[in-house]
Amino acid sequence: VRSSLRLGKGEPAGFWLPLLTAAGAAAGLTVLGAFRVLPLWAALPAWVLLGRTLWFASPFRPSWPARKIGILEALLGVIYLAAITVAYRG
Repeated sequence: VRSSLRLGKGEPAGFWLPLLTAAGAAAGLTVLGAFRVLPLWAALPAWVLLGRTLWFASPFRPSWPARKIGILEALLGVIYLAAITVAYRG
């Protein structure tokens, strides 16, 4: 999100670190799910967040103000928690 906001202001911003972090988290959770350490469904929200990271790091990122991006992040956080809760209860 910070990289996207910086790029929106015309400032230089690296996107590799957020991208690699999100990809590593999604892959790691998928591996843990494959070994049945956690429910496989718990990895799905991480892949959604990776998609969000790719979107915000791409040239097609939205030109939204910080407030709107913050609201999206809060909603995604609530959805993430709900998905993990369903994964563990399911």
